[in-house]
Amino acid sequence: MRRCVLFFSAGMLAVFGTVLGAPAKTAALPKGRSVITNGAFDQSKTGPVGWMTRDSGGFGDFKLTPPLRGVGPSVLTVTCKKTCERPWYLELRQRVGDQLLKGERVFISFEYKVSKRYAFHFYWQKETQPWPKMLSLRLAEPVNTWNKVQVAVPVDEDLAAGASALTFHLAEELGSVQLRNIHVIAVSPRVDPKSLPSTVEPVFGGDFYDKDWRNAALTRIAQVRQSPVRVTVHDGTEPVSGAEVRLSQLDRPFSIGIEAKAPLLVRDGFIHSRLDLLNERLGEARVHLPAYRKKVLASGMFDTVTLEAALMWQEHDLWGKDLAKHAVRLARANGLTVHGHALLCPAFEFLPDPARYRQMEAKALSSRLLLHIRSMTQEYAGLVDRWEVLFGPLAYDEVYDAAGVDLLPSAFVAANQGSAETPLLLSDVRGLMEPTSNHISETVELVQWLELEKARVDGLVLDARLTQPYTAPQAMDERLQVVGRELAGMPVYIASLELDVAREAAQAHMLRDLLISFFSHEHVLGVSFANIWEAEAPKPSAALYRADMTPKPSGEMLEKLLDETWRTKAGLMTAKRGEAWIRAFHGNYDVQVTVNGRTVKGRAELLPGGTDITVDLANETQPLATKPLTVKRVPDSVRVRSTKASWQTPLEEDKPELPEDLAPASPDVIPPMPAPAGAVVPEVKLGPLPEAPAAKLPGE
Repeated sequence: MRRCVLFFSAGMLAVFGTVLGAPAKTAALPKGRSVITNGAFDQSKTGPVGWMTRDSGGFGDFKLTPPLRGVGPSVLTVTCKKTCERPWYLELRQRVGDQLLKGERVFISFEYKVSKRYAFHFYWQKETQPWPKMLSLRLAEPVNTWNKVQVAVPVDEDLAAGASALTFHLAEELGSVQLRNIHVIAVSPRVDPKSLPSTVEPVFGGDFYDKDWRNAALTRIAQVRQSPVRVTVHDGTEPVSGAEVRLSQLDRPFSIGIEAKAPLLVRDGFIHSRLDLLNERLGEARVHLPAYRKKVLASGMFDTVTLEAALMWQEHDLWGKDLAKHAVRLARANGLTVHGHALLCPAFEFLPDPARYRQMEAKALSSRLLLHIRSMTQEYAGLVDRWEVLFGPLAYDEVYDAAGVDLLPSAFVAANQGSAETPLLLSDVRGLMEPTSNHISETVELVQWLELEKARVDGLVLDARLTQPYTAPQAMDERLQVVGRELAGMPVYIASLELDVAREAAQAHMLRDLLISFFSHEHVLGVSFANIWEAEAPKPSAALYRADMTPKPSGEMLEKLLDETWRTKAGLMTAKRGEAWIRAFHGNYDVQVTVNGRTVKGRAELLPGGTDITVDLANETQPLATKPLTVKRVPDSVRVRSTKASWQTPLEEDKPELPEDLAPASPDVIPPMPAPAGAVVPEVKLGPLPEAPAAKLPGE
């Protein structure tokens, strides 16, 4: 097996795909209708007929070579002589010339040969701004030998002739690529997708290399997660200039959760044979269980715990009831929110006695299921902070096929009866990960129907277990926008986030883009991670921490993102009017003001829309007060301005600037507070980590 690079710089081994076998061994083309012209480059005038070739500024050239002695295909050679941050400035493109119907698959096949250190991008994209990508590939290997790409992409919607295009972006690296035998075939929905040959694992719905998307998402974060803050210091009626102001964020309204296995949290937790496989998987890494427990419960990195299986009905009856309450109380004692997963998964295989439940009459089956839901919510009242009532009702349907579809809204009614104050959620297991948006649309329709049936649905949980082929963050953005628009901003929680990528640096880079996507949507209230530890993970390449609990690049990225990038820690100095301004992340803060050796401390909550913090040094009982910011003009320094991240560099040190021109400016200039001798005053950073309470670890 040879690997081709579909992501990251030339010379790195494959992350997003594998090329299977040599070109001669690839499968024959499937039956269907061809939707492009002159894929063999055998029609030419000044260039290949039917193809648009673009060179916007002397970046390279195109050369068409006919077959030697008339035998074999023609070859188009593209030479990049000057690189460009916008690699489409050297481009080969053709619009799809026939209508594509929803449900069809577009089968794409072409051969390429690249020179050493060269790389190019291939996309199938829509021909409207911002050029949404339906397929994304980056190819850089093998060098100096012919290779073949074959891949089938589902058609998510009807596309008129000319509404989409194939495009090669060719100005990223110096060197050359040769192309030949390009085929694009529309394949009937009746053809089994598994019968279509594939030599790559593609990215659907976008591109992890899209810096424009990333910059827009970072700017959106500054818009929805930050607001202007004015700190005004006065002594009685007199403004105080030169006051040192320190802001330190304590928490965030965006939850970071962990999906933990109860036997790993509770000492001597391997109490049932169902847990033997996990116990064996730990092996010698068992000595690092204390470090794992500390990371989960006492590091301050996570604020929410989900027990992976202990509360699911079958597992709860077998062993979960002996561990779950202990694990839940342990989490709550350490200040963590408990997310309940899940009251009912409508598949018989997840019920305690599948064979017996399959034999039940519809009414008896429904009554038994609803009794279980009421019993669990009552038993864990005050222990579980929010419940997934239904887990995967669109992926698993056999139970309500037998009991009747009224089971679905009735499940929410039963949960409400058992615990009226607990938020009740619907969990979807596929919508974010499917290659098309059809499933997320069905999920939205299900929620709308449940609400019409008087079910109280307080939020939506979307699973995000990503493996090849990957769904791009742009596609997830679009689906989250659909949910926010169609469900009136219903709260969304991203669950089971894990990213199975062989190359560690790539995993970190891709994971960060996914987190940027989630954090940039105001109605997304949190993300929880699954299988963070290699020793517990069914797919160790998806973990964030090694078996010895040292962080992989993805773990280091996450820790920095939460503790620095998405956290505000700032030092300011008041100007002439006693004012200091900053754009800060929403959340609770420690505020400290020092004037002439005297220090005043307090707490403030920074809310969307802006916050006014007033500190009166003359008020000895309650010197600090807050209120919503109502000024019409704010300084340039706290306006949102466009963000510019480094382009397609793994783990680039981009520092999101405070975005651009969303509020009128005033001429105020806020001088930075000088750092005391020997001290370092951090720049404004985002995303708070609360001070964790002392850990209460079992038997440690």
